[in-house]
Amino acid sequence: MSTPAFGRCNGYLSGSGSPPAGEVGRKLIRQAFNAVDDLKAGGAARTSWVFNDLQALAQEHELNFRQAKVMVVAQRFLLALPGTVPAPELSIDGDGEASFDWRGPRGELLTIALREDGRLSYASRMSPFDKDHGTKRFVDVIPKSIIDLVHQVTAG
Repeated sequence: MSTPAFGRCNGYLSGSGSPPAGEVGRKLIRQAFNAVDDLKAGGAARTSWVFNDLQALAQEHELNFRQAKVMVVAQRFLLALPGTVPAPELSIDGDGEASFDWRGPRGELLTIALREDGRLSYASRMSPFDKDHGTKRFVDVIPKSIIDLVHQVTAG
């Protein structure tokens, strides 16, 4: 059985040169690189760095990027975002939730906290008189109302 070898802290698909990877492993890695390139070309290439930021946050908080539940849910959330929205600012809250922030050009703000079980809490401020907050459920699809808020904040 061929298995690609992934090294710690060497980024995605770093084991392509390891001898035990075999032909099947090399083919798998080529396909993965092609898929990532297709994603970058099809979506907003300017946002591809956000996954690097998420991985850096995981390392900073001593979480396993590929296995910590909150990291897995955060990656799924980022992949579910439409390619038409800018990448959020990322952080890990003190209670272990992944946090995604968008700021608009006139002071608009949207903050989303995502828990490992898919609980999505949000707070938005469009103006001093237009504020909203609530809780939704994230299971691989971001609720339309949340996407609408992201568009409102980032539209400017």
